Amino acid sequence: MPRYRVTCTTKLEKHEHILDLGCYSTQNNYYRFREADVISRIEGGQDTFYTERPDGHVAEVVVFELEGEEFLRTKADGERPNNLDWLPDCPPKEHKVIVPPVRTVAPAASHGSSWRR
Repeated sequence: MPRYRVTCTTKLEKHEHILDLGCYSTQNNYYRFREADVISRIEGGQDTFYTERPDGHVAEVVVFELEGEEFLRTKADGERPNNLDWLPDCPPKEHKVIVPPVRTVAPAASHGSSWRR
């Protein structure tokens, strides 16, 4: 079962509803998941997610329900109510700029090999 370390979040407002989670896999690949996708992966038993502080303290990410809506938070660890709230904001998504290859133009064979100006 894949396991992801959550390192950042995107929220509507600071300490408010989470939109995205930025995560690293055990192979150290970076992924960005929408909250609904993480909820589905956790509930489906596909993946697990966790936070880890610099001191090595790990808190598991779980799904909880409030007034009929599902949200993400970390299990109570006695230190912070929800470790996801204390993670930094994820950087903006990278925009890939595709640069077309440089075209090389050669004179057509019909122009002969002694083409001059």
